[in-house]
Amino acid sequence: MQTGVEDFAGMAKRYLNIPEEDRLDGIAQSRFREVRGILAVKGWSAKELGEGLYLVSFEWSNPSGAGDVGIFFEVDTKNRFARPIVPDDELSLKYGILTKEEFEKAEALTRDVIKRKYPEAAMEYANHLLTVSGKSGGDYDPNEVAQSVHRSLKEAFEHRQDQFLRVKMVKGTAVGEYSAKY
Repeated sequence: MQTGVEDFAGMAKRYLNIPEEDRLDGIAQSRFREVRGILAVKGWSAKELGEGLYLVSFEWSNPSGAGDVGIFFEVDTKNRFARPIVPDDELSLKYGILTKEEFEKAEALTRDVIKRKYPEAAMEYANHLLTVSGKSGGDYDPNEVAQSVHRSLKEAFEHRQDQFLRVKMVKGTAVGEYSAKY
């Protein structure tokens, strides 16, 4: 019989496509490698939001950096799923991980960098998805273009806590995608 923690870990691993043999705390450890300075680990916590819905987090404090930070999940025990809240802007706003003011400021800065880098390009950006419309003719691979665009936009996400971008390159009926955290 699984405990609630094991059940949550299994749901989160399935959603994040993490191999079953890997431990969920490996996600937190990988985030720690990116952080410099003294850390005060607060650990895991769960807040019931109603009828089988929980906000589950692993938080730490970095006094020399951004203050309190963490990884956050929306867990639905009734429908048996767990999904990370960041980088989904709608969920981040819904659960108060981001304030509307922080979100609007980050989005404005991100859009400004994208427009400066690609002023003439046919691009749409929303909720960490950048869709690029290319010409259907031409000798280029949409996957390579998507990866190249992604690499070129690191500056657009340096100011954000949720440094993730998915680029979708559309060339006629061909679609190339590249997603990664910066």
